[in-house]
Amino acid sequence: MSKRFPKPEITLDGIYSKFADESFCKGFLLDIRFEKGFACPFCGGSEYRRIRSRHLLRCKFCKADISATNGTFMHRTHIPLRLWIVTAFLIMSNK
Repeated sequence: MSKRFPKPEITLDGIYSKFADESFCKGFLLDIRFEKGFACPFCGGSEYRRIRSRHLLRCKFCKADISATNGTFMHRTHIPLRLWIVTAFLIMSNK
């Protein structure tokens, strides 16, 4: 289990309050996705600039925009990220 993901002892109400909106969820996913440092999934570049208004990282080398869900099963989902995170928490808390 990731050390940054909430511990299973936290209640469902606690998860809902911590992940209150999509903006926080996107930031959370970006933080854990690049926890060990940024690596562009397209060119391997290690430098980026943050585009806060759109919750993206832009590679300084190839100019690719990387979202929190790029290259994941959540990419282009119409399901709110908050629901994905709550679902992951429920699955992990049943182990």
